[in-house]
Amino acid sequence: MLLKIPVQRGITLNDESWQERLRLLKRNEDWEGAVDLGLKFLPYPTAFNDVAVSLRKIIATKKKAGGDFQTELERLYRLSAYHRFVCRPSEILIAGEYDTFTYRAAKVAHDDDVLGFLDLSYAKIGYEFIDLLNTNDVRLIKNHWGEPEMHQDPRELYKHLWQDYIDRATQIAIKEDEGDDMEDEFITQNSYDYESKNKGVGFFKWLLMILIIVAAFYFLSGCATPPGQLKESDLVWQETTIAANYQEVYRNVKEGFRLCGAGVPEGDLYTDNKTAHLDVYLPQTIPGGRSDWVMGLIDIKSTDEFLTSIKAGQVARMGLKHSSQAGLWIRWASGDLACG
Repeated sequence: MLLKIPVQRGITLNDESWQERLRLLKRNEDWEGAVDLGLKFLPYPTAFNDVAVSLRKIIATKKKAGGDFQTELERLYRLSAYHRFVCRPSEILIAGEYDTFTYRAAKVAHDDDVLGFLDLSYAKIGYEFIDLLNTNDVRLIKNHWGEPEMHQDPRELYKHLWQDYIDRATQIAIKEDEGDDMEDEFITQNSYDYESKNKGVGFFKWLLMILIIVAAFYFLSGCATPPGQLKESDLVWQETTIAANYQEVYRNVKEGFRLCGAGVPEGDLYTDNKTAHLDVYLPQTIPGGRSDWVMGLIDIKSTDEFLTSIKAGQVARMGLKHSSQAGLWIRWASGDLACG
């Protein structure tokens, strides 16, 4: 069973996208409002990050004014420990017949109000395994609470409980799949998208799709053009602004390629001017790696502390008027890591 971490797609709040609403709250420095909004969308991984950023802003403001910020510090710690329990990097479990998402298990856990009863105290969990906490968070926590009695990974500490959530989530996926016509490769429940492919027929259908895409590019492209020689008119572009740090956007795009394998990105993150660039190549089907054929280009640029511009272009083929792959890359950039 391959477990992956997807994030939000198509969430709306009062006819406004979550990111648009969050951007407005941040611009107005309404950090309490941003916290409240982010909590509504747990356990989405980006919601955890948004709440953590907003709590840090509140802590910094109160600290500067000489006020008490213990409540916010406790909330930040508990949120981060909970994040470690439900949002780990993708992992492989050799069990079952269906591919599913770690998020599905996280959703079951969240609906079960696991945060309300799980012991995630600082004395028991510590900080070494809590990756949502940054260096400044840890320093502040140690200054106020001292060193913990121990350091434990919540997922390991409560691994039997987590396995129960995986089992329950898998049963939900199986029941939903039984009602499908096996043509739809994604399960949708409560506005969330999950990948569900049968390891037999589904795998070969997926592999055939990749082979068709690769073959089409090879036959339609003639010779391979180096990415630096592509002209603006050689690509079909999509562009948008995302309410996230440019480094987070870059990581989201790279993670999308890592999880879905629909192309091989090569490029760099430039911290001096807060930009990033990726050349996307067609993958080699056998034995792996990349080909010399360029699928597209991705440019990422920070426009504000919490705003990032992304421009994705897919190489035009035979009069192509839209850019489905570029749209997928932009969706990944926003945090939605679904593969279709």
